[in-house]
Amino acid sequence: MARRPFQAVDQWIKAFDSKADNFEQAMLESIFVCEGLGQARPDLIEQLAKSKSYLFRGAAVRTLRLQADRISKHKRDAHYL
Repeated sequence: MARRPFQAVDQWIKAFDSKADNFEQAMLESIFVCEGLGQARPDLIEQLAKSKSYLFRGAAVRTLRLQADRISKHKRDAHYL
């Protein structure tokens, strides 16, 4: 599969203002787009797992479970979850 969709998602989230109210929603959408294309974004999942919102933390845990086979053992064993 071409790298272009992933590069577009990565560029979009990097350009997003991390202080914006909807940044965590943007991270979640990025994670879901990558999931739909069969690729994991463990760094975004890790960030989302640290959210103040239980909804985003829950989404991070669910996504981690779904992507466990695509995320390195080091990331899966991290204590952030």
